[in-house]
Amino acid sequence: MLGHSPDGPGLGWAVTVLADPVGYCPNMTDMPPPPPPSMGPPPGYQPYGGFGQSPPRSMGKATAAMVCGIVGILFCPIVLSVLALVFGIQAKNEIDRNPGVFTNRGQAQAGFILGIVGLCLMPLWFIIVQGG
Repeated sequence: MLGHSPDGPGLGWAVTVLADPVGYCPNMTDMPPPPPPSMGPPPGYQPYGGFGQSPPRSMGKATAAMVCGIVGILFCPIVLSVLALVFGIQAKNEIDRNPGVFTNRGQAQAGFILGIVGLCLMPLWFIIVQGG
């Protein structure tokens, strides 16, 4: 008799599945369809890369150029504005030589421009410091 095992009543389900796998699950046609294949990661997320790929990173010289440019305008334009110019030029050149490796070219450009502004405002800064 189908559903009874010679080893005892505890294994009847195994015999039923092996003997009649379609009849064991009568609602198999009522099951939902499988999910669609994956279309990749959601927007804004990067898939896992292959070997040797690294995500873009920020360059320290570009950040240093921007910080030196900002602080140079406010406090010490002689040293920090010149450093902003130097770091900004070096960072922009290195970022342009390695496209896709670094992400903060805008910071390098901002540091470069702030360095120029700091050097142009240096005489005004000296007048304010000496007059006060």
